[in-house]
Amino acid sequence: MESRRIKIVPLDSIHDKFVVKWRNDPDVSINLFSNDILTLDSQRRWFEVYKNSDSRKEFVIYTLDDNVAIGTVGLTDIDMRNLKAELSIILGEKEYRGKGFGEEALRLILDFAFENLALNKIILKVFKYNESALKLYNKVGFKLDGILRQDIYKNNQFNDVIEMSLLKEEWNKTITNI
Repeated sequence: MESRRIKIVPLDSIHDKFVVKWRNDPDVSINLFSNDILTLDSQRRWFEVYKNSDSRKEFVIYTLDDNVAIGTVGLTDIDMRNLKAELSIILGEKEYRGKGFGEEALRLILDFAFENLALNKIILKVFKYNESALKLYNKVGFKLDGILRQDIYKNNQFNDVIEMSLLKEEWNKTITNI
């Protein structure tokens, strides 16, 4: 799948080193719910389980102009009975943050979720302190569902988590207005 400046390709074992690097970057890991340091071996074990799973669709984000892998975007906990999934995104390469690449990746994965998988709802959870992510999610149409107060213990304190969702009918209105 491609947009103006990026493409997303299915995650493969060849991407393991990128994923380990990105998830262990302090600027990224501060926004992840896990506190674990990821090793190449644990990533490889995870991938062996992932590749046989129908409940996840993970992609690597590449730039079109120079073919650089810059992050991941995906759907987890895909529930085909209730037609919903949870969104995840990591923009691992610092120099590509804040330049619209994350928004393009979100638009590609949301289009995939609603059109290809025929899902009705995409949910996400994000730390309340992650203001740049919250701004992006609002921009593409996500709505606040609630706040999980002091939900995750990280950085020696309890942190609030924001729950948001986007419905297919809302997405269809958003893309009509672009």
